[in-house]
Amino acid sequence: MTQCVSATLSRTKAVVAARVEVAASLPQRMKGLLGRPALEAGAGLFLPACRSIHTCGMRFSLDVIFLTRQGQVVAALKSLPPWRISPLIWRAWGVLELPDGTVERHNVLVGDQLELRELP
Repeated sequence: MTQCVSATLSRTKAVVAARVEVAASLPQRMKGLLGRPALEAGAGLFLPACRSIHTCGMRFSLDVIFLTRQGQVVAALKSLPPWRISPLIWRAWGVLELPDGTVERHNVLVGDQLELRELP
C-alpha cells in the first residue's frame, strides 16, 4: 500500500496538495508519474532522498519543489515541461512533484516551510 501525505504551507496554512503519494520503494520511484495522462489538482508525488528529477516520457508539465529533510523549500521550479532534467539541488533531501501552476497559485517561496502530514 502506498503511503500518502498532505502538504501544507506553514506561512499561510494553505493546503498545497491534499493527497501526495510517497514513492519510497525503488519500483515506485522508477515509475514515478510515468503513464499518467495528468496530475489531478490537489495531488502530488513525493520522492524522499532525491535531489534532481526528470520528466522524460511524461505527457504534462510539473511544478517541482525541492525540500530539506525538515521541510524547508530550497528551490521551486514552475512548469517543468516533458523531456527535461531539473538542476541538481545539493541542499535538497526530497522532491515534491505537483500539478503545473501550484507554486504560483500558492505563492511558494524559497525559505518557506512545508509540513508533510501522513494521511490515515
